[in-house]
Amino acid sequence: MENFPQEWEVTPKAQRLSLECNKLNKLPRRFCAPDLLTLLLSENPIVSLPGSFLWSCRKLRVLDLRFGKFDSLPEELGDLKDLVWLNLSCCDNLEILPDTVRKLHVLQCLNLSHCDTLKYLPSGVGGLPSLQVLNTRWCSSLRWAEHTPSGMARAQSLGHAYPTIGASLENICGLVVLTELSISGLEDRELELPHNMSALTNLKFLHINLYKAKTLPAEMSYRFIQLQELQLWNFQSMEYLPRSFTCCGAFPALIKFQLFCCSTLVEFPEVDEGALPKLRTLDFNGCNSLETLPLSLEVLTSLRNLIVWDCEEILKDSCRTNCENSSIWRKALTSNINFRKSHSLDV
Repeated sequence: MENFPQEWEVTPKAQRLSLECNKLNKLPRRFCAPDLLTLLLSENPIVSLPGSFLWSCRKLRVLDLRFGKFDSLPEELGDLKDLVWLNLSCCDNLEILPDTVRKLHVLQCLNLSHCDTLKYLPSGVGGLPSLQVLNTRWCSSLRWAEHTPSGMARAQSLGHAYPTIGASLENICGLVVLTELSISGLEDRELELPHNMSALTNLKFLHINLYKAKTLPAEMSYRFIQLQELQLWNFQSMEYLPRSFTCCGAFPALIKFQLFCCSTLVEFPEVDEGALPKLRTLDFNGCNSLETLPLSLEVLTSLRNLIVWDCEEILKDSCRTNCENSSIWRKALTSNINFRKSHSLDV
């Protein structure tokens, strides 16, 4: 479809409408859909979203605009007071959200992943009372805790009022109801995680992609009591994990721990009895400076998948030594634990 359906083609009583994977590049200024709850418009080359169109669908609870080609969203987005789920992933021209996003008091999921040109989040994002999922994964241009540039002439000409202050990691960490959080930052900018991040005690999934971060808050390990999956990507300045991550009582619900392209990590800390009691998967991918894994990994009685991918030969030798010194390691390697890629163990 190249044209949006005429009003007469969609019953005014419709509650769900899917127009995914078409060739729509514009939406009508008016659309009679007062009872519409779900609108799926993903994978259409939509270049603009008229505010009056959103005004016509004020009861929306689900809005999917993935792969749109628009560079901004109208202020009327904030009028969707019942919106629960908003997916803007892969909108690679989108630079900023309107400040009226702060009005979306029942919004639970905001997906902004792979928005390559997204530069700022309005400060109102940090005040959304119901937000449980915030995904900024692979937003490579996203700046945290910086002022929005004043010279937004192009945006002003489009009639959009942009906020003066962007969201910071500190105020994102005020979203204590979050259960899933994915954070990405600029490759060329040093950025540390704030210590108030430990307040996010409801987190179950945490993905962090910060090139220049050197440390992680130590208190994460005993405050994140519900965390089930932790992914660390592209930590290219961090040499050591906090010792607290493998102390007794650390991450009591963690099932999967993945370290990808942490090329400067030189040591995985010794593991104490009672640490990571539910851990089933421990994944090292591209950790090229890591030379050993501690023999004390044998205390992780729930571990079923130990994955070493694209790491150095010396790490393989260390694992062989652990096999020789520990019947638990030897049993795990022959029955439960998988080594992959060209650096797999021959045991």
